[in-house]
Amino acid sequence: MVQPRPFPEPDAPDGLDGTVLAGLRADLGAELFLRLARQALAAAPEELQQLHKAATDARPAGVASAAHRLSGLLGQFGAIAVQDVAATVETRPDDAAARAALAAAVARACEALSAWLEAGEEG
Repeated sequence: MVQPRPFPEPDAPDGLDGTVLAGLRADLGAELFLRLARQALAAAPEELQQLHKAATDARPAGVASAAHRLSGLLGQFGAIAVQDVAATVETRPDDAAARAALAAAVARACEALSAWLEAGEEG
């Protein structure tokens, strides 16, 4: 069974909101929370790939859609920075800098969530 561990602060550099994580884990239970977190971590790179493909194919609606899915996918785990940058990409899908910032925010959030899960499993 997964042992509780301290949550990151809402303003942590990784952008994870500990209050959201705590509430989600309490609502879902530890096992379902872990399963969903692992699924999100597996899906995030695929969604980024879809975003990049849509940008390469000059499909702004596809870029916006992928950004929206990333926002929901990681936002449910408290990835505030992903939600913020994804909102920008949704409104400005042709902005390469915004897309790069989203990719970086997704990478940071995934790293932080992975580390958090690993630490919780060891504890």
